[in-house]
Amino acid sequence: MTPPASSSPCSSSDKRNRAVPSAKALMVWRAGPDGRPLDPSQFPQDPPARRDGDGGGAEAWLNLVHPEEREAVLLLWRRALREGEEFEARYRLHRGLSGYRWALGQGRPLRGDDGEVREWIGTVVDIHDHMEAERTIALSEERLRLALDSADLGVWECTIATNQWWFSEAALRILGCPPDAETSIETVMGAIHSDDLDGLRARWHAARTGRARDRMEGEFRIQRGGGRLGWIACSARLVADDGKAVTRMLGTLRDITKTRLQREKLYHLAHFDPLTGLPNRHEMITRTQATLASGGAAGGAGAILLLDLDGFKEANDTLGQATGDALLKRIAHRLVSSLPADSLIGRVGGDEFLVVVPGVAEQWTATRIADGLYDVLTVPFVIGDRRIPLSGRIGIALAPRDGTSAQDLMTHAELALQETKTISGCVTRFFSPRLHDEARERQDMGLELRRATDNGEFELFYQPQIRLSDRAVVGAEALLRWRHPTRGVMPPAAFLHVLKRGPLAGEVGEWVVAKACADAAGLLNAGSRIRMAVNLFSAQFKAGTVDATVRRSLLESGLPAELLELEITEKVTLDRDEGILTCLKGLRDLGCGVAFDDYGTGYASLSMLKRYPLTRLKIDRAFVQHLAESPKDGAIVRAVLSLGNTFGLSVTAEGIEEEEQEKLLLGQGCDEGQGYFFGRPMPLADFIQFLARVKKNPGEFPTPA
Repeated sequence: MTPPASSSPCSSSDKRNRAVPSAKALMVWRAGPDGRPLDPSQFPQDPPARRDGDGGGAEAWLNLVHPEEREAVLLLWRRALREGEEFEARYRLHRGLSGYRWALGQGRPLRGDDGEVREWIGTVVDIHDHMEAERTIALSEERLRLALDSADLGVWECTIATNQWWFSEAALRILGCPPDAETSIETVMGAIHSDDLDGLRARWHAARTGRARDRMEGEFRIQRGGGRLGWIACSARLVADDGKAVTRMLGTLRDITKTRLQREKLYHLAHFDPLTGLPNRHEMITRTQATLASGGAAGGAGAILLLDLDGFKEANDTLGQATGDALLKRIAHRLVSSLPADSLIGRVGGDEFLVVVPGVAEQWTATRIADGLYDVLTVPFVIGDRRIPLSGRIGIALAPRDGTSAQDLMTHAELALQETKTISGCVTRFFSPRLHDEARERQDMGLELRRATDNGEFELFYQPQIRLSDRAVVGAEALLRWRHPTRGVMPPAAFLHVLKRGPLAGEVGEWVVAKACADAAGLLNAGSRIRMAVNLFSAQFKAGTVDATVRRSLLESGLPAELLELEITEKVTLDRDEGILTCLKGLRDLGCGVAFDDYGTGYASLSMLKRYPLTRLKIDRAFVQHLAESPKDGAIVRAVLSLGNTFGLSVTAEGIEEEEQEKLLLGQGCDEGQGYFFGRPMPLADFIQFLARVKKNPGEFPTPA
């Protein structure tokens, strides 16, 4: 792999890079111990424009690195891989219409208990503004050096014994004193900011009494006209007599106001979000740690709430970046106004805010605060003539119960936030040790899934789909299985929850479509015209690869489009992404079927049936299992069948395990069914034998050997 974070002419030992926190994260990347990316398609939230001909993953990223730094990028990454070292470097990155912008790449190895590298993790952040500010400072300093070379600086002298002072005209001008002013120390002290006087007097006293070394340095503020502040740098050499007593001080003054302002601007860029003015992630971690360690948080107690906005991305994409920026400012203002005065709040991601409330140790108090934040968000925002509704999800960690370090607490809040996204309707979740253990398990399984993908351990099983009116086999659903080298064949429930949320979802999803099409084409060539149903991951839609994957798989296999049915889930429809809708309409026009899987188990609305180009509804097995004895399940099944008839959609019932269920469904007008009663999911070879037996004995479904 070539990591997206690599080197330029400045090496990983360049300490200045370490001072630059992540002002704007372009991406977070992960790679295996051999450097291969765990997610070849990972790109930043605001990806650079990709050039024609670029592939996905690390190779495409490397092509975006400036040619002058590209070789150094490779050299640093290879050295890091070889030596297992952390790396950090700056380089220029092509960002579409913005041209080349400076980026900071950072990465480090994660090691197992045996000391071996288990994977690499890292980030790439945009530091272009920082670099520009640094360049501006360098230019300013160069001009100042030219001024000093031209003797354009103030000079002063003090005789210790008589307390006599002399200031040059340039020194008086720098101090803001009239050229004809009395050159007494009182005149000078009158121009200095009152908050800096004590420090200057302490240095002066140390010099007079011999406690200072041979030089005295310092910076102080002066009060200028109009209430403006200026910054002065003072440097002095102490002159001693033969007895080593200080007799004179000779020094210079120079105006460093512009340099200080640039330094403050650079600090602000590095520590604060330029859009909302709130502290960024780095600054929030620093402030949170300081708050928890201070008396402001009794016993180190505090609630850490990580808020993720729902609906912001859609508003930003639909209404434009200018409206999105204005919306973020309004959100930040509203959140700040709703919190206690001693709270901390920062923007730590594109649509994520971190809130820290000191002194909170009980869940009920944290819940009340979270409810208040949620209520504040759900009041529509008015931008121009538009009302924009939003909501949010909140992950919560409590100190000291869930940790004492700010970094750990934020990580735990992130785990809790992720948990809310796996539970329909969940908006608030507290961290528990179980989440940490599950995260470690997901990480371990993610590594195993990477190995399984590389070793070709995945395979497809096929479950027959039966037309109930004549018990003919009319289709099959392709179901993913993992043939583990030590655990045997693993069902999807054992690994699919990790695969769908991980970086391999797109890669494995593409393989499933291609393999299912190839197997269906093989069955067609052998005389079995079987409709093949394939489940799609939501990650494939987010990556924008579904249309190309399906068309390529059909072309390469020769399978007619009408024999491929694509199954989507509620999660896909709830995203309400116009790109997904356009993709499905295009594939439907091509001839593919589109089935809605597990209809009735979630929150999908009836309007979804009109919005999406569906050809089939699938009744979840949960409503079929107790169909004979549950009037409520029977009512739900009849309602779905009625909807299918109204919208002209075929209906397939899943989970049929008994003949009585088959008869009830047939009697109510259900078109097709699948389940153990007809046949379990089976490898391709067994499925071929199954088709042969059914062909020989129509309507009978022997269990495959």
